[in-house]
Amino acid sequence: MPFFRNISGKDGEIRISSLGVLVGTFKTWNLTRRPDDGPGAGLYDLFAVFSYFNPHMWEEEDYEKVITVRLGKDEFIVAQDHDSFGTAVDGRRSIRIEGVTLKNA
Repeated sequence: MPFFRNISGKDGEIRISSLGVLVGTFKTWNLTRRPDDGPGAGLYDLFAVFSYFNPHMWEEEDYEKVITVRLGKDEFIVAQDHDSFGTAVDGRRSIRIEGVTLKNA
């Protein structure tokens, strides 16, 4: 994927793939590229608004969550680059994940 400053879409989800469980779906999402001269240079920050979210499954630490976003016909996996970046969930409304990378699903 080319390096864009902002990328937005309307389709994405969080799943526990090993169980086939849907944790949440995105109504809208936005990726903003971090500055090239600060922490996490070249990474993105994800902000997404939920259309559905199960906080109990999100808090389940025993299972890996896979976050995907779709842009046109392409699907990308969103992964946090390092544990030092933050993740914040605002109730059942939204999620913000700092310092993420994208790879083809």
